[in-house]
Amino acid sequence: MERERKEREQAYREREALAHKLKEYEVKLHKGGMMMDKAAKQEYELRQAKIELENRRLQEQELAAELERKEEENADFEERYEDMSDTLEEKTIKLKKLYKKFKNLRDEYKEVVEESRVDREEGTFQNIERMNNVVKLCH
Repeated sequence: MERERKEREQAYREREALAHKLKEYEVKLHKGGMMMDKAAKQEYELRQAKIELENRRLQEQELAAELERKEEENADFEERYEDMSDTLEEKTIKLKKLYKKFKNLRDEYKEVVEESRVDREEGTFQNIERMNNVVKLCH
């Protein structure tokens, strides 16, 4: 009986030790499960971050391409503006020369018209004098 009691106590202690070990393993398993959950969550977050990073990289590439296109358009615009500005300056100079030439020709025309008028008046006056002389001679 004593021996049975000792064996029962021994079995009880072994059972308690095994129960304790089982509890420890359960805790470790629970912690491991939580760690796996945490790792899975971190892996998911990492995948999401990679996706976001890729999206931003693509967006950055698109913006860089758009910026380059705008810069090229701006350079073309500036070149066209400079060409137009040069052309405008050339046309302005040519217009000033032509206007000066026009004014000179207009002044010459006025002089010719005036000379013609004076010549006509002088011719008319001379004709009148000649007629007067003829009339005087005839009387």
